[in-house]
Amino acid sequence: MLGGSALGVTAEGRREAGEAGSGMSHALSSVGIDVTVLAAALGVFLLLGLLCPWGQVFPRWTPALSGRRVPRLLPLVPTWVGGAALSLYGTALVVYAPLSAWWRR
Repeated sequence: MLGGSALGVTAEGRREAGEAGSGMSHALSSVGIDVTVLAAALGVFLLLGLLCPWGQVFPRWTPALSGRRVPRLLPLVPTWVGGAALSLYGTALVVYAPLSAWWRR
């Protein structure tokens, strides 16, 4: 947003990568939607399924799925994958932070 870099990718590099995308990605990005927004929406949908009484059967407002049973692993597998990824990330940071502090002394 301010022209800096995020994770080593500059704003210009991100713009160039976006120009190589498909027409659908251009349409979505023009209104501010990218893959992370879609993943977050899916996550919210799965979390609502765990919290609301319709967690065992898809609600009426899901067009193709209404009335069908929710597969048992549908909310669990993304949770397991996310938990494993966050565990690895946390472990890497626990190792990296003291090493980088020690190295810069």
